[in-house]
Amino acid sequence: MKFIPFEKITYSSRLPITEIKERLENEIQPKANFSFGQKPAATSKKFEGIANGNEFQIQRIISYRNSFLPKIDITLAQDLSGSKATITFKLLPLVAIFIGFWLAIVAFSGIALALFTTSEENFEFAKFIPLVMFVFGYAMTILAFNYEVNKAKEELEKIIQIRN
Repeated sequence: MKFIPFEKITYSSRLPITEIKERLENEIQPKANFSFGQKPAATSKKFEGIANGNEFQIQRIISYRNSFLPKIDITLAQDLSGSKATITFKLLPLVAIFIGFWLAIVAFSGIALALFTTSEENFEFAKFIPLVMFVFGYAMTILAFNYEVNKAKEELEKIIQIRN
């Protein structure tokens, strides 16, 4: 499991770059417009996004809400014995900024609470609330992000037909 919401991997495939490109394009539909509370229309495609030459910017199509769904950047290149695909998984910028800001505020609150409220005689659970909030926010981000990355990897490995 990764401890930051970012992952970069390179897959090798015996397939020529043109075939991988065609396979990816067949699994990608144009990005849908943002809609409040509406589920996406049923589709057989696994991803949505854009293709630009040998580069793809996609996200997995899901029927539920998950702010931690990774943005996936794929770059295809010719290899000596086929092709290679460099795939980057990362949080959407707005989500990363929000989570970073939220974790920073909670961490600052916890440090301030620990430094300025010293009680020698009795144990106060309230001092640990920011720590619990920090751990919960961090764990929720990492677990949800890694769950979605693993699902996307499964689909991409089938499409690219990685070399073992």
